[in-house]
Amino acid sequence: MNNKTDNTLNRQLIQALFWGGWTTLYVLASTLPGYPLKSGFFLIAFTVGVGCWGASETLRAIALKRSWLQRPALQLLPRLGLTLMLLAVGVQVLVFLVLIPSWGLGWVSLPEGGPDYRPSRVLMYWFNTLFMLGVWLASWLVIESRARNRRLEHQRLEDEVQRRVLELDSLRARLNPHFVFNALNNVRALINEDTERAREMVTRLSNTLRYALQHTHEVSVSLEQELAVVEDYLAIEHVHYDERLHVIRRLSATAMSAHLPPMLLQLLVENAIKHGVAHNPQPSELVIIATVEQQALNLTVTNPGTLRQTREGVGLAYLRARLKTWSAHAAFDIHEHQGLVKAKLVLPQERDS
Repeated sequence: MNNKTDNTLNRQLIQALFWGGWTTLYVLASTLPGYPLKSGFFLIAFTVGVGCWGASETLRAIALKRSWLQRPALQLLPRLGLTLMLLAVGVQVLVFLVLIPSWGLGWVSLPEGGPDYRPSRVLMYWFNTLFMLGVWLASWLVIESRARNRRLEHQRLEDEVQRRVLELDSLRARLNPHFVFNALNNVRALINEDTERAREMVTRLSNTLRYALQHTHEVSVSLEQELAVVEDYLAIEHVHYDERLHVIRRLSATAMSAHLPPMLLQLLVENAIKHGVAHNPQPSELVIIATVEQQALNLTVTNPGTLRQTREGVGLAYLRARLKTWSAHAAFDIHEHQGLVKAKLVLPQERDS
């Protein structure tokens, strides 16, 4: 039995207890002194209980199907009130259609004079039904509001968990064993050949790892800060790829103080090397362009390769998730043209509040 079926059964059990309790109270009230107990009272109580049960389920179905609960109070309350009044009329019509034939055929007994359908009495019957449906409606709205708040909180927590998972996956990508092992192996090879360069590589590797650990949860960094770690990363990779890696930088002075989520440019550069330079046995040019246009930071990273090689994995999924939290106008595009893969980021400097 699935959750939907379980919820339906639980709701119907609550409905049965609610309207069954009301029916019992009605019958007990009919036994008070001065009110001779008649079989017609049982029929009326049962019919009203069943009718209100059906009316409440109808109201719930209409409200949920038409998304009334998402509307402002000034739009919600008139809709609920009018529907409630019409359903109360429907319940009383049902009672009339069941009671009159049953009394006429002698199946049930009523106080002397039979059913009382004077206008004042009809209005009282309708108001009593409306009152009971109103009590049910108020209870349901409170329960539904709490359930909705729980769902929203649950969704918020799920989104937060998903964001943290992406961050951790991205961090693992930044610290992937291949990069670290290659860097360490290159440092080991340099120790005897070029001690100073080996020491420099250790420092750059330390800077890269420290930046990845410390800045993952920050909202933004300047492009100048981001470029510092990118340069450390490129220096390490240059030892590994040697003459196969040529980096061209076209960075405007105004772009250096612009801000972006941390690790995004580093992620694009790593992606370009991992899926482009690494698959090209010939010397490769990796071009990094940074400009500011119309109050937005434009970052472009171009490398030789194909999109078949540049798979959209954890890193780019993390990038897209960070862009959503940055601005609704932030954009990312990656495409292939004439043997080159170009990845472009557009980051408005006016962030969404």
